[in-house]
Amino acid sequence: MKTKKRNNRSECIGVRWLLILLLILLTISIVLMASVPPFSRDALTHHLAVPKLYIAEGRMVEMPDIVPSYFPMNMDLLYLIPLLWGNDIIPKYIHMLFGLLTAMLLYRYLRDRLNQIYGLLGVLLFLSLPIIIQLSITVYVDLGLIFFSTAALIYLLEWRQSGLHKRHLLLAAVFCGLALGTKYNSLVVFLLLTLLVPIIGGRHSQPSIDPNGKAVNWQTIAISTMFFVSVALLLFSPWAVRNFLWTGNPLYPLYDTVFNPQKPYIESGLNPFAMRRLVYGETLWQTLLVPIRIFFQGQDDVPALFDGRLNFFLLPLAVIGLLESKRQLQGMQFEKSVWGGFALLFILIVFFTRDMRIRYIAPAIPPLVILSVFGIRNVYSWVRYGPNTAVRQGLQITASLGVMLMLTLNALYIYQKWESVRPLEYIGGQVDRGAYITRHRPEYSLIRYANQHLKEGDRILCVFLGNRRYYFEIDTLFYEWSQFKNLVVRVSDAQALTNAMTQKGLTHVMVGMEGLRYWAHQNLTTKDQIKVRRWLQRDLETIAEKNGYALFKLRLDNEKK
Repeated sequence: MKTKKRNNRSECIGVRWLLILLLILLTISIVLMASVPPFSRDALTHHLAVPKLYIAEGRMVEMPDIVPSYFPMNMDLLYLIPLLWGNDIIPKYIHMLFGLLTAMLLYRYLRDRLNQIYGLLGVLLFLSLPIIIQLSITVYVDLGLIFFSTAALIYLLEWRQSGLHKRHLLLAAVFCGLALGTKYNSLVVFLLLTLLVPIIGGRHSQPSIDPNGKAVNWQTIAISTMFFVSVALLLFSPWAVRNFLWTGNPLYPLYDTVFNPQKPYIESGLNPFAMRRLVYGETLWQTLLVPIRIFFQGQDDVPALFDGRLNFFLLPLAVIGLLESKRQLQGMQFEKSVWGGFALLFILIVFFTRDMRIRYIAPAIPPLVILSVFGIRNVYSWVRYGPNTAVRQGLQITASLGVMLMLTLNALYIYQKWESVRPLEYIGGQVDRGAYITRHRPEYSLIRYANQHLKEGDRILCVFLGNRRYYFEIDTLFYEWSQFKNLVVRVSDAQALTNAMTQKGLTHVMVGMEGLRYWAHQNLTTKDQIKVRRWLQRDLETIAEKNGYALFKLRLDNEKK
């Protein structure tokens, strides 16, 4: 018996050190992949672009042409600090740091509820998930939202365990408020956590007596809920006040039909169900299965497939994790129900309100990981009670192979991402910064040309560049395709189109030519297509053209042939 216990202890030590080694290798890989210039879309459209414009202005100013500049910017202001010194790679490290902080929260929680090995396994599963890898090497804000929302939920659970100690409720509210100031998706976090406060408090009050011998009643719970809401909204209030002063809507551009009914901002696009039917060609059943399909069909850079990947093991393991198990800590089933309810409701709310992206359900990922680790623990517990030694060993090997397969799928994604990013070529100096950015953003070579050759006072209209403005050093005006269409349809001919541009102080135009051709064929009448074609031929002088993008100069009347 002593020999068996000694062997089990040795196996645990071996597993622990194996997990630590894998975590070290994983962290090094993430750091290296993050050590290249930014090229992700949202980083170039606003997460880096807006702070850079604030630096140029010397203060925070309203930017009506950049709708994302009205979003909460807790994380973006952190990115502004290294941008002051011209460094745009450190913001990646800042974003990645919040992923690591979330991993620490998961480790602490799982270690206390299970043991150290399960804590390390949860960290490895979380950090190696494809969507977390993708976010860890980009300048987004989702990892900040994940950290703040997870911390808020953990402190709510600790509030219950502590006998409704106000310190834990305060910390939960603070983290919820920080989440609200990070991304509008956190409004769902705020809603769910606000609903959870009376549920968690009421669950504690079932014995009617708190640890200090004082009766707990629903008036106390109501006060606690109002306290939570007030603190969270107080921390969000700077962004709400800013937007109210600028637009009259504290949540601009959300719900602008309510706050500005006379002239509201209306986001273009279809509702989620119409989008999936008309744009992606899905049947109703395919659309209804989206909350399940996200675990199996995710793919990077493909909106129809949710623009990101999870691991399909998360779904069955999370369901298994919700089941009761032997030797479970008291109150653990309630906590697991909280994690499961939060994840399920968050996914469903996003499903019914937005065209699904994996990033949009980011706060649900840590709860799914926690439940998955409980699911793994439940499987091993069941294996332990097999009918005989041979069966137990067989089931244990099968369960271990399943865990290895789950982590192997994540490892394959990491390898694919490494091959795509190829960080060592940049870090080692084989590829310079300009060539590296151009590899991922082919328009960059023209942007650099414009920065070097255009003079002060010039202004570029950019169309079909995806609003990626960060690398421009000169004045630009970006048009969405809908804005460009409105302009084309409104004017009578090519000359009027040019006049409308010169009235805005525009001197040049940069165009994604393939995007323009496809868009014009799909969205313009024959008359308007001819109008655009004549405008390109008669009113624009080609300055440079490369990689499917072209830079033109607007011809004045005396320059036309």
